[in-house]
Amino acid sequence: MVTAACNNFLITIQELQRKLRLNSTQQITATIYASNGPWALEARTAVFGNGRENTPPCTRRPHHIQPVHTLLPPIADDDEVARVSEELSNDLMSQFGL
Repeated sequence: MVTAACNNFLITIQELQRKLRLNSTQQITATIYASNGPWALEARTAVFGNGRENTPPCTRRPHHIQPVHTLLPPIADDDEVARVSEELSNDLMSQFGL
């Protein structure tokens, strides 16, 4: 879910850069917000097929999520956008030990 959200977010920014003809690098900041509840800030994974959610034993439950930052150049091609999206997603997920 986080990876798909980062990818869609960066594609939207890339299209906005093209439409507005922006010629400067965009600094992107992302964070995860969670509501209060029994699974707040707990990493949950699902296996495709049976859809059951569980918490992997290697994960941690952070008290606060730190925002992560990255840069998207104005002339980024699709490979560059994919690389930046992966970097953003990895930085967010590493806070949970994934």
